[in-house]
Amino acid sequence: MKSTAARFKALLPAGFAVVLALPCLAQDIEPRRWSHLPIGANFGGLGYGFSTGDITFNPVLRIG
Repeated sequence: MKSTAARFKALLPAGFAVVLALPCLAQDIEPRRWSHLPIGANFGGLGYGFSTGDITFNPVLRIG
């Protein structure tokens, strides 16, 4: 069995992490604030991609 002092030493870093993380609050970013579109405007996009190559099913080859 661990003594109380050993448990305190083990939990002390976690306690410091919680106390230091409390003032780190997130803010809500409004998407319209960063958009340069007028309110009520719609926009669209179009894209195209093309690639060529062979597919290899060799189990000896490493992934990564």
